[in-house]
Amino acid sequence: MIKEIEISSYGSIKGTIKVPLGNITLLQGPNATGKTVICRAIATALTTDGVFPVQSCGRVASKVAIEFVHQTLGVIKLEREFRLTQNNHESDEILFAQNDVRVNGTMRPDLSILSGLVNVVYLSSYDDPYSTSSGYLREDRFFQIAARFLGYLDLSSDAATNAVIEILRRINYRQDRAFRKIEIRDKRLYFEHWDKDALFPYESSGSGDKALLLSDFFLEAATFVGQYRHVLLILDDFPTLLVSERFFERYRQLSSPNIQVIMTTVRSGLEEMLGVDQIVELDSDSYGISIRNVRSINCPIFTTIERKIESYKSGSENDFLEEFVLPALRALGFLQVRRVSYHGVGELGFDIPLFHKQVFAGRVAYFGAQVKTGNVGSKSSGVGTITELIDQLKKMLTVRMIDPATQLRTSTDYALAIISGSLSSDAQRLFDDAFEGDRRVVLWDTQRFASVLYDEGVWPAILASLDQNSSKSETHYSKKSNTI
Repeated sequence: MIKEIEISSYGSIKGTIKVPLGNITLLQGPNATGKTVICRAIATALTTDGVFPVQSCGRVASKVAIEFVHQTLGVIKLEREFRLTQNNHESDEILFAQNDVRVNGTMRPDLSILSGLVNVVYLSSYDDPYSTSSGYLREDRFFQIAARFLGYLDLSSDAATNAVIEILRRINYRQDRAFRKIEIRDKRLYFEHWDKDALFPYESSGSGDKALLLSDFFLEAATFVGQYRHVLLILDDFPTLLVSERFFERYRQLSSPNIQVIMTTVRSGLEEMLGVDQIVELDSDSYGISIRNVRSINCPIFTTIERKIESYKSGSENDFLEEFVLPALRALGFLQVRRVSYHGVGELGFDIPLFHKQVFAGRVAYFGAQVKTGNVGSKSSGVGTITELIDQLKKMLTVRMIDPATQLRTSTDYALAIISGSLSSDAQRLFDDAFEGDRRVVLWDTQRFASVLYDEGVWPAILASLDQNSSKSETHYSKKSNTI
């Protein structure tokens, strides 16, 4: 993850500015305050052969210093010092006149360290060679950016082309087949609509639709690449341009904690919708670009998950079980997750009977779960009390059940208590006394459950599942209403 970026003498940045980054950073400010300049400085510093347009090229060397916290390599400080020049006065092409890279103070003779640290893509909504809104983006340029982002060395190979097409087809599938066909004809990319053919990016649509298509591609690709590499998405002015709710819905489906995002906008009030955890407010004056304010927002997505779980406190246990708990356990990689078909004495302490997960090579652990809604108190007996919960968990650990996959009788390795609330202090004390030192019993109250879903990076799948259930409910209600 990138913690901070320091930029000196780049474009309209006359001195040095330090930009702190979160998982999702929003650069916010009026036009001409340097949002795009910062994005292009970062993109130029982190790509091996990309030089992004700036307002000026001069004799003074630009410098970008980036502090990484790498999963395996630890803390890394990357410094890239470069000087840009135009090829000639009649050309818009910008080249490196100087290009030095240092890692932790040591000069690197090649740029391979960049691709080893992060996969980066920069998308702009402005009118320049990298634009999505100027009415035309060459297919060969798009394929170069896309194939490089996916990690292909030979950008023109059939394998790279097919990988890009496969991502586009997955997007088409997600969008309920918006296109009849996506294919290559004479090395040109075509989308065949249901009513007519259109060349990429489809000419009949507005700039917002083109940008939406490209942002969809890189959001989809990021979920794939982010499984094994750190990813940085730079979406310049996309929240301003793409006012469609569909962009925000797709954006929420990013499914890896390895994905880091920088976005810019002149709009305000998008923090909660975008799940931003860092806002950098920019300003400019005669002295150049400056940072007016930095605001950190503590884990907005984590808060969203907590609120979703807490929303079931006053609801039914069945709804919490079906709509939230079962999808969450499946997203966490558990197999054979299903609910019991009965309640009462015969359930043997289980709301979710034996499900399993491979904990390491050759070792499968079996789990059972008891689900409660609301807060659990310390009354001596009765439904929804700590005494009932303790009895159910103990029973779960003592009985042996048949694994439906193997048809063998087995016991429960771990008993989960999942609660859409919390234990009172007295109930927590009784729970601790009952299971002191017993690592087979795991309690997930609202906060612990939210932490697991957030830390494991599965929250997008959970939120998407809830959105889908909500849509189904609304459709069902609408159909019922129409029949009256």
